[in-house]
Amino acid sequence: MDIQLWRLVVLFGLSAAAAAYDIAFRRIPNWLTSAGLLLGLGLAALVGASEAAHRLLAALLVLSIGLLLHRRRILGGGDVKLLVAVAAIVGVELLPRVFVFAALAGAGIAFAEAYRRGLLLPLMLDARDAAVYYATFGRRGQRPPRTREQFTVPYAVAIGIGALAAWLL
Repeated sequence: MDIQLWRLVVLFGLSAAAAAYDIAFRRIPNWLTSAGLLLGLGLAALVGASEAAHRLLAALLVLSIGLLLHRRRILGGGDVKLLVAVAAIVGVELLPRVFVFAALAGAGIAFAEAYRRGLLLPLMLDARDAAVYYATFGRRGQRPPRTREQFTVPYAVAIGIGALAAWLL
């Protein structure tokens, strides 16, 4: 079987399992993200040392970006670890597309969930305030109040959709 096909199988399995855990328990287990990272790097090592270094570089790049987002409380820790594992599987080239597709999927999920809960208008107002706050690195606007029930969604679903869309499109 081709390495690319194996990567797709691993990516699909990781995405499906992470999404299921995040929906059910609102967390992504470490063993799952660690397995995804190791499988991604292992498949790269089968191609060669330079490919493994390339995938490790992708994972480290995403880790550095993810830690900044986690510090700002934009992403949860499990989401960052899932993105690191995805980066090891897809490589640097697909990362911009993964981020764009995941952001679009996450926005769609957030709006659908807000509509379902009757919170669409407060979410839109908070999104405006958050955009100003984050775009100015906290110098303007205000960080919107956030409670776990109101303004969080299982983002592993969006990451999985984004990763698979980036791979397949």
